Amino acid sequence: MATMARIVHVVNRTLGPLEVMDDGIPWPIRPGYKQELVPAEEGGDGAQTRIVGAGPGGTVLMEPLPFFAAERAKRQNPQMGTEDPMNPSDFVSLIAVPEWGEPYDYLEPSDAIERLDREQLPEELQNIQVVAARGGRKKQGRRNPKTGRFEKYTPGGRDLVRGEAHPALENLAFAER
Repeated sequence: MATMARIVHVVNRTLGPLEVMDDGIPWPIRPGYKQELVPAEEGGDGAQTRIVGAGPGGTVLMEPLPFFAAERAKRQNPQMGTEDPMNPSDFVSLIAVPEWGEPYDYLEPSDAIERLDREQLPEELQNIQVVAARGGRKKQGRRNPKTGRFEKYTPGGRDLVRGEAHPALENLAFAER
């Protein structure tokens, strides 16, 4: 006998779509909010915008998800820079579940590069230096119009197939393939 999964409604608190991976299945979550122009009769000049719900009639759009997928969605979509270093489960999420009593007002994604809130750490651990990684994974570039494939490149990285050019090996025949 199969059991039915409990369904809860989640709110994407941003203006862009988010995604959660649950049991190998990607679940896209539409934005709960949208920007709209303020009409002239309400005091707008055509360039002013406001944030309103993306649902019908300006209500906040809620997506149905299975209970466990909703929990994973919250953990997989944190607002960067808000995680407590002493308690990793204490962070602000871009996904809210109103049925669990969570606030679901609009939230702007952060520009922080890590989950941790460094202001909660001791003074000597707050100042960090970002170092660019070399080698590693290649990023996908633009699509080649002739072949239809993506051209791969690593800005500032080394070629993983041929290796880096070494000055002592430049004149040898086997160095260049």
